[in-house]
Amino acid sequence: MIVVPKSRVVRTIAQEIAVVGAALACVLLSHPTGFPWSETAAIVACLALPLRLRWPWLAMVLCLWALSGELGLAPALVGLYRIGRTAKSPWVTVTWAVTAVITVEATVLTINPVTVPDGILSVGFSTLWMISPSALGMLVTTRQRLDTSLAELKCAREAELAARAEQAKAQERARIGQEIHDAVGHHATLIAVEAAALAATSDEPETRDAAHRIRGQAKASLAEMRAALGLVNEGENVGGLADVRSLVDQARESGMLITFAFDTGPAIRPVVGRAVFRIVRESLTNAAKHAPGAPVRVAVARTEAELVVTVISGPSPAQTPRTRTTLISDSGGQGLSGMTERAAAAGGRLDVAASAAGMFTVRARFPLPPPPKVAPTKPTIDGSEEPLNTR
Repeated sequence: MIVVPKSRVVRTIAQEIAVVGAALACVLLSHPTGFPWSETAAIVACLALPLRLRWPWLAMVLCLWALSGELGLAPALVGLYRIGRTAKSPWVTVTWAVTAVITVEATVLTINPVTVPDGILSVGFSTLWMISPSALGMLVTTRQRLDTSLAELKCAREAELAARAEQAKAQERARIGQEIHDAVGHHATLIAVEAAALAATSDEPETRDAAHRIRGQAKASLAEMRAALGLVNEGENVGGLADVRSLVDQARESGMLITFAFDTGPAIRPVVGRAVFRIVRESLTNAAKHAPGAPVRVAVARTEAELVVTVISGPSPAQTPRTRTTLISDSGGQGLSGMTERAAAAGGRLDVAASAAGMFTVRARFPLPPPPKVAPTKPTIDGSEEPLNTR
């Protein structure tokens, strides 16, 4: 159902009162004619003018009846204007205008025989009177259609320019991404190759373990860079929720003291999993950078309504709480802002807090969809279950 604004209804009613009132005034102020029904026909035509908004042809028929009584000029002008505004073909407008002229002249020439020159002048004036409102209505409609076409053309032009700008940006991003991939990827590959060679040639277990970790980190960095640049395959999974445990294990192998709790329950959306992975990774990086040697607690827990990721790192033994807070606040904030953006992109929010004792807490919350409703079942004779009819 189409809802018409109240202001538009009030404006339309006021407009119709003015139109009908002006036409009635013209009729009542006119001289009487030789037809006793002429004034009645003109008044009916004036009162029926609002019908032109829905049925222009019906209002115009009543106006022709009034024109035949020589008092319908005022309502006929309004009706012809409406015909010009709404007719789909100009020939329809011309037909109604010619019909009005014939109606007027048939009455005038029948009752008052005139000379040829007077008849020509009468026909000319009648044609001018009837054609003018019809032509005005057609011109107004044509201008509105042109304005609409120009507006649509402008919108299409703006959309085309926006699409071209986005295409240019995408091409430039692809070019820059390919250059970064070629340059940084080359060095990351060399690091991985050198680490593998070091692990193969060294006799010290600690050196081999460190080389293997370096190689793994180089490969992971290359995969992350390719994911950020959009160069991974569609089915390739880089940095999801399932990789959080291996991320924590790698951090432990590097010497960090981490307490880990992982409880997620059913599967979640991939975008949330990637956000969790990156928030945990960035938090561990910050902890290793700003509080080396400090214990870290990582917890991924799920409730009915949300998935909560918490990373708490304590002050390093070599740092005072004051030093810890200063380092965090002076670190530039790029890591924290990036984590905030990733959480927001996945539909969650990120809260960061630093206590006076030097404890730094990062907590991200991601809302989860409600679990699907399971229809109640009842046991059957053969031991199976069938859904209950709850209607």
